[in-house]
Amino acid sequence: MFKDGEDGGDGGDGGDGGDGGDGGDGGDGGDGGDGGDGGDGGEKSLPCLPCLPLLPCLPLLDAFLLKKS
Repeated sequence: MFKDGEDGGDGGDGGDGGDGGDGGDGGDGGDGGDGGDGGDGGEKSLPCLPCLPLLPCLPLLDAFLLKKS
């Protein structure tokens, strides 16, 4: 009696998948190294033994030399 209609067309393709998430942040840099050790203190020098008797005369000698210059 009636003729069957034609089949409908195929459905369309599915959509593309979403983009992947962003990568995590990099870790913090390490702490800086410790400062170096301080230098050794200089050695205290003592006047030579033959010069010891002249030590009281040094202020007078200094004043004499300053007057000359």
